[in-house]
Amino acid sequence: MTRHKAYTKIPFAALFFAATLISPALHALNIPDYRFHTMPETSYYGGIHSIAKDSVGRMWFSGYDALFMYNGTSFVRMTDLVTNLLPNSYWSYGQVITDNRKGLYVGTNQGLLRFNYRKLEFEFVLEGNIGSVTANNDGTVWLIRNNGIESFSPERLPAVTRYPMPPEMSAPGRTLTLVCTKEYVYAASGGDLYRLNRETGQYVLFASVGGGSCVIRDVVECNGSVYVLTLMDGLYECDGNGRIGRYFRLPLEYEKSAGAKELHLDSQGIIWVATQSGLLLLEPLTASTQLLRSDLHYPYSLPNNSVWSIFPDPDGGIWVGTYGGKLAYMTFADNGVDYFKATPGGLNHPIVSCFEEDSEGNLWIGTEGGGELTAGTAATAGSSITRRRAAAA
Repeated sequence: MTRHKAYTKIPFAALFFAATLISPALHALNIPDYRFHTMPETSYYGGIHSIAKDSVGRMWFSGYDALFMYNGTSFVRMTDLVTNLLPNSYWSYGQVITDNRKGLYVGTNQGLLRFNYRKLEFEFVLEGNIGSVTANNDGTVWLIRNNGIESFSPERLPAVTRYPMPPEMSAPGRTLTLVCTKEYVYAASGGDLYRLNRETGQYVLFASVGGGSCVIRDVVECNGSVYVLTLMDGLYECDGNGRIGRYFRLPLEYEKSAGAKELHLDSQGIIWVATQSGLLLLEPLTASTQLLRSDLHYPYSLPNNSVWSIFPDPDGGIWVGTYGGKLAYMTFADNGVDYFKATPGGLNHPIVSCFEEDSEGNLWIGTEGGGELTAGTAATAGSSITRRRAAAA
């Protein structure tokens, strides 16, 4: 997503402090520290189950009965724009996504909606109950509508392509899931995972996981393996032919397996597992795991243990939606912060109050407290300013 960032700026002094609070438990996984910056509170107290970023950098997120937009400083409830379409109807919200042209869509129980940026209103694209909606890398949009799988090209609407399912996939009582990866389109019915041939419209059984009541939630591909996440039955690692290899248990909550929501493969090669008992991090090469949970003593922990959604921001960061309407942001750019202290020939004081780069590439650093003046510095009784020559490119 190159667009302006919609999150609040982090104070430089706070980053210095955070650099000293590296979790020792994560070092066992040999992964960087994961620090989350919580956005301001919303008036919504359900689970954030979907997040998207629109063409002007605003963050949208949905809960079952709410739709919000975060403009970088405050949250705006957008529900009225939807209910105005059918004022006397009950509305529930599914996923909010953008296509490769940044068209914004919202799946609802009444139909698929698209946001009109010029008029600042929603319009019906397709009617019917939208179970899920996802955008593929090739520009197509895939969805489950009225318990059937369809796809469309945004410029060709309302024309859609349907992919009729075999009877065993559409059996009553089975939960249908749709996932698009870089390589395949997956459709899951219960604990059976299928690969869909987009040319022939045929479904090929790839793997069967879990027990009789299993529900597949998400799929991610990594290093030739396919990771299959279930709602309550754990995480399965399959090879390229669907054979199950390793199995990973989900964390427990109230002595029962915590419900899982979705997967994400980050830029460091770590798989995130969103569960209702925290964020489980999996290092695929070593099969080591670490559970991140909310910690009142650590200001950069998760805002809530019940993680519902993970959204990779094209600008490089990751948004996390949790229960209680809490939205958090993480970027690996925060993890390379060096801690400086006053040393001979270095900064005059360890507390930095401001810094600025001039037109010649010099970095001017303002610190608290006085200090001996050197070439290129200026100071008052209560503060000092140090110039640092920028390194050659």
